[in-house]
Amino acid sequence: MLVVLVLLLQCYYYFYFYYYYKYYYHYYQSHYHYYQSHYHYRYYHHYYCYYYYCYYYYYYYYYYYYYYYYYYYYYYYYYYYYYHYYYYYYYYYYYYYYYYYYYYYYYYFYYYYYYYYYYYYYYYYYYYYYYYYYYYYYYYYYYYYFYYYYYYYYY
Repeated sequence: MLVVLVLLLQCYYYFYFYYYYKYYYHYYQSHYHYYQSHYHYRYYHHYYCYYYYCYYYYYYYYYYYYYYYYYYYYYYYYYYYYYHYYYYYYYYYYYYYYYYYYYYYYYYFYYYYYYYYYYYYYYYYYYYYYYYYYYYYYYYYYYYYFYYYYYYYYY
């Protein structure tokens, strides 16, 4: 960047002195005709060379910044979309596992309570059945007991 600035300043001073000497020697042209023509030839020659020298560096400067901004925006959008790609990737990853564990625990507790109530009712009916079984058992036991008791008693 500093090199380009120095070259541009050189161009400015070169063109300035070119026009200054051109008009200065033009005033004395009648007295120094030979020298003036020789000087103009020499200076136009330098001006021509320096003009292309400046043109070259303007051209260089232009493409330098063109490619600078080109790669700047290229990498800017590249990392921008790269970053958002991974952002949404982890966002998706996060919600994937969130719903995974959500349904995992949902079904876990679902089956937990399912089997809990299943065994609860199972044992409930089991004891219910057991209770009535013994109830009828003792009922018939005492029934036959008293039956035979009275039977033998009266006979």
